[in-house]
Amino acid sequence: MALSAYIGCLALLFVIVEGESFSNKTDADPYQRGTKALSVFNVVTFPNVACGASTGYNGTCFTASECTSKGGTASGTCASSFGVCCVFNLACGESTTQNNTYAIISSYSTSSDKDPCSYTICKQNADICKLRIDFDTMVLAGPFTNHILASEGPKLGDCFYDTLTVSNPGGSSPPILCGYNTGQHIFVPASDSCNTINIDIDTGTTTTTRKWQLKVTQYECTNQMAPEQDCLQYFTAQTGTIATFNWDTTATTVADSQVHLSNQYYDICFRRVRSQCSICFSHK
Repeated sequence: MALSAYIGCLALLFVIVEGESFSNKTDADPYQRGTKALSVFNVVTFPNVACGASTGYNGTCFTASECTSKGGTASGTCASSFGVCCVFNLACGESTTQNNTYAIISSYSTSSDKDPCSYTICKQNADICKLRIDFDTMVLAGPFTNHILASEGPKLGDCFYDTLTVSNPGGSSPPILCGYNTGQHIFVPASDSCNTINIDIDTGTTTTTRKWQLKVTQYECTNQMAPEQDCLQYFTAQTGTIATFNWDTTATTVADSQVHLSNQYYDICFRRVRSQCSICFSHK
């Protein structure tokens, strides 16, 4: 340890002396005139990995100039302060290839916001196999529940007013969603033709305050946090809560108007925890 410190001091002294010799040379001193300056360049590189932004969102670590050129917003630092945590937020109608991208509308306006509101997600690179869409917040108008008339019975549970759909070019698309889905997530295959998240609002219905915050994460094919099978939902924790879509997991009572959404045919998968050989389910 002492030897390393001693060598470091010598190196630092050498740089300082050389710098002073160069800056103080004059024509009257031929020895200084012959001294060459020592140029020192430190090139810092770092991987563009996920980072935690100061705003609480997830971002990607880039240089400040890269973040600006890619259309992101710097929020905090990363890579020992050599980089910035760059957060990407899509507006309706926009597209992106960036990982950890958000789409946020805190209160949808039927008079000023686009309808439908669509977001296009394209693969960041050829190694991306899955997209995970987290509904950090997702509140839309609920499904059709008025089943007083017998003729309206077949409509029960249909997303009659608002709809959320996700495209899967070349494969089967996830079921249509509506209502309350805060805290839910879905996985879809990442398409070479890009995937589109489309939110269609019934602007004639204003009793619901629509709002959403979507986060899209891109997973490489070898990432074990993404399912290998065609699972719409994938749980990796040892314990947790699962629920059907349009179900508020924080509610303590069930409203009489609560219904299942129509045509919900999909798979929920669970990653086996090491050393565990069974799984137990209990109702809440």
